[in-house]
Amino acid sequence: MKLTNIHGLPKTIMNAIERDPYHMGEARMSVTGLLKPPRIGLLYKKHYAKIERDISESIWSLLGQAFHVVLERGADEEHLSEERLFIENRGWIISGQIDLQKIKDNKVICIDYKTTSAYAVMQEKSAWLEQLNCYAHLLRVSKGYEVESLAVCAIVRDWSRHQAKDNPDYPQAPMVMVEIPLWAPETAAAFVEERVTVHQKAIASSDMGEEPPECTDEERWMRPDSWAVMKVGNKRATKVHDSRHEAEKHLANLDGNFVIDHRRGEPIRCTGDYCNVSAWCRQYERWKKENPK
Repeated sequence: MKLTNIHGLPKTIMNAIERDPYHMGEARMSVTGLLKPPRIGLLYKKHYAKIERDISESIWSLLGQAFHVVLERGADEEHLSEERLFIENRGWIISGQIDLQKIKDNKVICIDYKTTSAYAVMQEKSAWLEQLNCYAHLLRVSKGYEVESLAVCAIVRDWSRHQAKDNPDYPQAPMVMVEIPLWAPETAAAFVEERVTVHQKAIASSDMGEEPPECTDEERWMRPDSWAVMKVGNKRATKVHDSRHEAEKHLANLDGNFVIDHRRGEPIRCTGDYCNVSAWCRQYERWKKENPK
């Protein structure tokens, strides 16, 4: 990967990114890797040398790392920070580094720190649910602990005191705890094995020269089609509907000059530049040809 510095930021920032001490030891894959679509992982490995990333895009990652380092000094006799655990599954060594464990009498509360947005805190995050429950599985298998609960300690980077006052669903502080539902042990075990199997099959197919499996709509963060009722000349919709039928019913009850604007769904992960291998993805290229607008 080539790092760029198009905004002329201090060289110390690039140095800090290049000197990232992250290492997953002898593991074949990390929990984070397991949760990624196999297509992204395979294309990333194949095109790694061609990928460009500007260091300005890593600022939140850097601040998150700094936050982790500072909080390590807060651990006491009941807390264990930044421990990397390893398990074996289908012949692979899988690892995961847990930000914080609160341990008492062979029972543990697992906490993950995340620097994120207020919007993310207010949504159900399947990625957080899956990641934390994978960590719970690692704790059970590698250490024999009973996992009592899971939580994310969210640092809300765009927190607004004004919005917190006006909206009870908005994070009420710039740092909040988000409880994560705990799966049954057998559910977590089956999920980890299923993810390992998916990646192993994808790698085997790729080794035989086949195209990587396509990302699902969920993995592409697919936004569905919508139909907006618009007053002619206005840029904002009067209302956006999930179906054309609902939009037509709305339109029939309006006086004046209104039209329906069909807004095609799109894979936000691809179009929003959240995938760093989209430039080499035939699935995305096909979507663009099918949706030229």
